[in-house]
Amino acid sequence: MNKLWYRIFLKHPHSTDNPQGYWSHGIFSIKNSLKGLWYMMAGVIHGLIPYFFPFSTSSYLIRSFKTLVKSERHKDELRQIIDEDTLAQLREEISTKVPLGLHPDLDQLRESNLLGPWAHRNKNHLND
Repeated sequence: MNKLWYRIFLKHPHSTDNPQGYWSHGIFSIKNSLKGLWYMMAGVIHGLIPYFFPFSTSSYLIRSFKTLVKSERHKDELRQIIDEDTLAQLREEISTKVPLGLHPDLDQLRESNLLGPWAHRNKNHLND
């Protein structure tokens, strides 16, 4: 029975290059996936009305990918999809980039007053 529980709940979080516990893996996975759902819906809205959410979905995917690369948990998976030179270049660029402030979409919405009460919130919070 213990082997079954291990396979179901711990094998995957422990099997990557930088193992995680059950809870840290679960919290990250759920949080990232819920954010992803939001940004995918924003992409659908953008597809219908290009004025709304330009670059939101792509920016989320890039930030999510950056987090995945920096975690060093999926090296084998990354090597299957991306060649080693590209990975090295990405790691270099990620380590030297300075985070930007407010997302350009939010600047545009703030200027057009479409954010309403959100217009005066903390920039870092809006960029999440």
